[in-house]
Amino acid sequence: EQYNAVRLLDYNIGRLMEIAKAGNWYDNSIFVFFGDHNTRISQIPHMAPAFEQLGLESNNVPLLIHAPGLQPRVIDEAVG
Repeated sequence: EQYNAVRLLDYNIGRLMEIAKAGNWYDNSIFVFFGDHNTRISQIPHMAPAFEQLGLESNNVPLLIHAPGLQPRVIDEAVG
């Protein structure tokens, strides 16, 4: 039950994609996912022992960029 309460990145991205498609803004959006967790400095009493048993703190969080409506291209000059 605790694991289910802490839905992980794959579930949340999938759910957001469903919402975006249903709202007709999926193809016209750039999705940027950046997680800043895994920097816990205090104990979370209501999550113990799930965090330790499931190793939730040891999973790295990726940076993902998803732009379904854009064609890939190479940019050869410096940009900002």
